[in-house]
Amino acid sequence: MRDSHSLRSAQLLGALLEPALLIGSADDRVIAANGAFAAKLGLEPAVLAGAVVELPRQHHGADERAPMLRLGDRSLPCGALRHCAPVEGGRLLLFGEPPVADRRQHDEALLGYFREALDTLLHYVAIFDREDRLIACNKYYRDTFSSGDRHLPADIELEGKTYRELMELRVRYKLHRELTDDPERFLEERMRRFYEDGDNRVRMANGRITRAQYRRLKEGGRVLVSTDITEIVEAEQKRLELEAQLHHSQKLEALGTLAGGLAHDLNNTLVPILAYSKLLARRALEGSRERAELETIRKSAERAKDLVSRILTFSRKETMGLREFDLGEVVRESLEMLRALIPSTIAIVPTLQPVPLLRGDPGQWHQVLMNLITNAAHAIGYHPGRINVELAPAGRGIRLAVSDNGAGMDEETRRRALEPFFTTRNVGEGTGLGLSVVHGIVSAHGGAIEIESAKGHGTCFRITLPAVGQRTAPVSPALEALALT
Repeated sequence: MRDSHSLRSAQLLGALLEPALLIGSADDRVIAANGAFAAKLGLEPAVLAGAVVELPRQHHGADERAPMLRLGDRSLPCGALRHCAPVEGGRLLLFGEPPVADRRQHDEALLGYFREALDTLLHYVAIFDREDRLIACNKYYRDTFSSGDRHLPADIELEGKTYRELMELRVRYKLHRELTDDPERFLEERMRRFYEDGDNRVRMANGRITRAQYRRLKEGGRVLVSTDITEIVEAEQKRLELEAQLHHSQKLEALGTLAGGLAHDLNNTLVPILAYSKLLARRALEGSRERAELETIRKSAERAKDLVSRILTFSRKETMGLREFDLGEVVRESLEMLRALIPSTIAIVPTLQPVPLLRGDPGQWHQVLMNLITNAAHAIGYHPGRINVELAPAGRGIRLAVSDNGAGMDEETRRRALEPFFTTRNVGEGTGLGLSVVHGIVSAHGGAIEIESAKGHGTCFRITLPAVGQRTAPVSPALEALALT
């Protein structure tokens, strides 16, 4: 009967897929053999127990050998034993070479398991040998060779091609977002990245953004692992946008605090201006130039009284005193007042059409016109120029546009023009509040403002507003004929 050690050894060897047998160190007799080894000899594993392995003592531990197995009066070739290892009790565990067909099948099975494992990874993975040839990749990497309706032909195999050849395929079939008019430059840049151990952010042909990592393998070759970070990038962009909105809100709060602090001092300053302008106007002759000029001062001072409340309305969204009014009349009055403030070298050209009534605060629209036109004049400077003021229906609403042929703005200035406290003027020449107040007034009236500008080609502020209804305010003959130059 076989002892318990022999039984356990037979059970252990039976679990191995490759040919194996266990021999004693003293007499080289077989203690146990598995089915794979016995099958090589056409025998049952139990028959081999007690057989002697004709193995020279001095070759124990050799990696390659061709021993004979003596079973009774028979000697059988064992085949190559590619490895042996000492185990408990001084015994030796010998491993034989599996048949070529079995070994090939075994290797193919391992490769299949490996590829399936790669396909389960949520990354783009490609492995290259020492000659930079692709030896394995997963389905996510293969998917990068498609872009919309452009696909790599089905008969082209990726495995076996060098990294440069893969990039040449991208160029030939236009399968990459980073392709330029200089394909060779693209190829060299991609090869440079490939040979550098580092990380790169890449936008794939399908629009996704990945973080590509290139690493050198210990035994030669390289591996490329790319991780899709599209959601991370979009979340970061959203975070920056929310931060910008927060900063904008903080500026508005600062603006409201500033307006509240200035209210008392500003009102005290305007009181004597209003009082004396009214007193002097009564003393001047009716219809005289002096009286007209004093009336202009009085009206300007009265509008200035509303400045703080307008800023508070903009920054704190306080309720306005609303009524229906004709925006065309407000534009005409503002242009008459502003004509005296604008250099004579600048022509103010109105194009005013009848428009529906607007519901809102007419005093705030004097402020809008004043800020837009004085800004336009500043952009033109003391050179000959032109400011166009257009008022016209826009569908069921109203369109107001103020344009100039001044210096214009670059893209960064245009993008930030409506921010509170943003100004391109020198210190002491502007507060950066004018256009932000305009934006607040337009928004409070339910409208929108767009800015078109280019450096050296002037600027146009286009405002669209919702109208009360289809009623149209009559336009006076003076308004129709107005052409201030």
